[in-house]
Amino acid sequence: GTLADGPYSDMVYKLVSYDGQPVMKLSEDKIYHPGAKQLFRVRNAEGRFSQDILGLADETLPAGEPLLREVMLGGKRLAPSPTLDQIRAQFQQDFAQLDPHHKRLLRPPRYPVAVSPKLAALSAQVQNRLLENNS
Repeated sequence: GTLADGPYSDMVYKLVSYDGQPVMKLSEDKIYHPGAKQLFRVRNAEGRFSQDILGLADETLPAGEPLLREVMLGGKRLAPSPTLDQIRAQFQQDFAQLDPHHKRLLRPPRYPVAVSPKLAALSAQVQNRLLENNS
């Protein structure tokens, strides 16, 4: 709950680990993968973005560039915030690497996002453990 005149953060927190153990919420409508994550961006032969792969934070994918970086530690920022000009330049650079068919305004195809085999295996393992404990 928040006060009407108090600031708040409009976000949702999903618990992915508890006491060092991977956890997940079982839902028929949505998939929530356990464990700390990393997102890897894969490029095609022309150097354009071809897909992203959601994996675990401790894994490496030779074909993918890790995108998530630590920005805070112990409640302190690790680096100054980028300026608006830096943010704009990064967006323009990234947008130029996106295949033109993903930039269509009318019915663009979904950008492909896959789950790494390691994350898929952990998800299945945790799901099986939860189902066994609840039966």
